[in-house]
Amino acid sequence: MENKNFIFKLIGANTLIILLVFGTFYTVFNFLNFQLAKNTQQRQNMTSFIHSCDHVSVNLYQSAMLNNPDYLTGAALSSNNALYFMHNLSKSGFDTRSLKQNYYDFFRQTVLTTSLVLEHRLDEAHVADHISQKKYQILHSAFLEMREKINQEQERIIMAINTLMVFSAILLVIIIIANILILFRSFKSIRAKESERSEMIAALGDGVYGINGEGNCIFINRSALDMLGFSEEEVIGQNQHRLFHHHRSDGTVYPEKDCPIHLSEQDRTIRHTEETFIRKDGSLLPVSLTVAPLGTDRSIVVFQDITVQKEEQALLDRYANYDALTTLPNRRLFTILAEQMIAQANRDNKIISIGFLDLDGFKQVNDTYGHEVGDTLLQEVAKRFKSTLRQSDLVARFGGDEFVVLLTSINTKNEAELSFMRLISQVSEPIVVNGIAIKVGVSIGYTLYPQDSGDIDLLIRHADIAMYDAKQSGKGRIRRYQNQEII
Repeated sequence: MENKNFIFKLIGANTLIILLVFGTFYTVFNFLNFQLAKNTQQRQNMTSFIHSCDHVSVNLYQSAMLNNPDYLTGAALSSNNALYFMHNLSKSGFDTRSLKQNYYDFFRQTVLTTSLVLEHRLDEAHVADHISQKKYQILHSAFLEMREKINQEQERIIMAINTLMVFSAILLVIIIIANILILFRSFKSIRAKESERSEMIAALGDGVYGINGEGNCIFINRSALDMLGFSEEEVIGQNQHRLFHHHRSDGTVYPEKDCPIHLSEQDRTIRHTEETFIRKDGSLLPVSLTVAPLGTDRSIVVFQDITVQKEEQALLDRYANYDALTTLPNRRLFTILAEQMIAQANRDNKIISIGFLDLDGFKQVNDTYGHEVGDTLLQEVAKRFKSTLRQSDLVARFGGDEFVVLLTSINTKNEAELSFMRLISQVSEPIVVNGIAIKVGVSIGYTLYPQDSGDIDLLIRHADIAMYDAKQSGKGRIRRYQNQEII
């Protein structure tokens, strides 16, 4: 609670002072910058004004000396410019009445001098030029006086900005000192809390480790080290992905950019997933992990060993999809795979065949020699089926002595029947079980897809109907279901 009070005080003090400093600084700084920009514009207007006055004088004298009226146009334009810049100075707040009067006196006297020269009244022009120079000196003095005012205003603005900066710096120093004092008082408490949390993490049964923004491990608990087989020295400072997450469970390289831990580092979101770590000895460690961001550039990973759960799930999947006696696919898995093969046949415009097989004389074997011999016989029959068929074909046990076969990429009816005849031939060879030579046969009914259309369950039913007819016809035979007829 005391530590929380310190933190609340720190946050409150920082918030109040920062709002005060930056609020004041923002308002005053913007105002002073506006004034400074205005002052700069005034200086530019003053400079442009005096340059325009000089251009007026130069153009008028050149017009008189060269007797060229084109310079009178330039003098008029320069005079307009001078009045324009004087007007801008007046808009910015300066009293330009005296300056304007001095300019008019100078301009009129310069025009008079130019007129006398053009009229060749040189003595009078000389006197007028002398007066014109005095008028220009008066004008220039007024200009210098106004520019000095502008410069003084600029110095005051810059001084105010500097004062503002110093004031802000002092307040920031106060904030820093306040932070140091408060943090110093809570330092021992924070250290104690961190030590307590470290001890709790170390005592956890789950694996826990932390990573920085580069993906390097910054801490790891004992449980994680025990599961991975590394020492702490081998892990700390190392890239965790390259050290024990570099390959998938199937042996393919796992790009770091696809790693969920790396993705959480990038988007700062929590992820829950199952992954495979690589132990130090190269063995695989299936884990359930959670990765969560810490602050702005760190993350924590918590993982559990799910080897037992994976093994149990694999066993359940095997029971659900495979025949326990022969290890052949069962009806459920056969149906799933057959639907995929039918879809592939449709894409490739191929023919497939579904065959329903039933052993002849199997009941007598069970009755005569017992179920143990019968089970061994079924296992041998399954092996012969698998060795006779192509790798692309599929065979499953539906129960008892019933098997179903799917032949892929069949071009003609004869190809299917030749494959089924090879199965009959293989099964007809005597099978030795416990020193007893046993001979059984097999009856087969089949159908061709897409000539016989329908879903997989309907195709199996049609093949079953054809197999029943084969049994009734004397066993050890092959019958085809076609257009609701057995041929």
